[in-house]
Amino acid sequence: MVDHLVAAGLVKRRGGRVRTDSTHVLAAVRTLNRTELVAETLRAALEQLTLEDEEWLAPLVLAGWADRSGPPAFYHRLPKGKAALEEHTLQVGEDGIWLLRAVFSDDAPPRLRTLTQIEILRQVWVQQ
Repeated sequence: MVDHLVAAGLVKRRGGRVRTDSTHVLAAVRTLNRTELVAETLRAALEQLTLEDEEWLAPLVLAGWADRSGPPAFYHRLPKGKAALEEHTLQVGEDGIWLLRAVFSDDAPPRLRTLTQIEILRQVWVQQ
């Protein structure tokens, strides 16, 4: 178990026994959980938009979307370190806002606003 926690960056091995306050572990897990939630929500919305209207979505694709939203956001694929993870999460948040603004703009086909994953994305962004 300790090896998995060390590999995930949740605890540091300092020789001998590894002891930790569970508060730190729970906070780290919560952060990862929220990061995975927003990343996966954005990925699902992009996938549904691609299936629904790839021609509309194509010109909107931002640099780095494939890296951030392509593979599933499991903890072992997320950036390591607090600062890198925070930067990644903020960038995913900005990507989602960019996408929501585009979908809800007057130029977007109205049917895109009714897609299930777009509504879920909107709700998660409001919550998070």
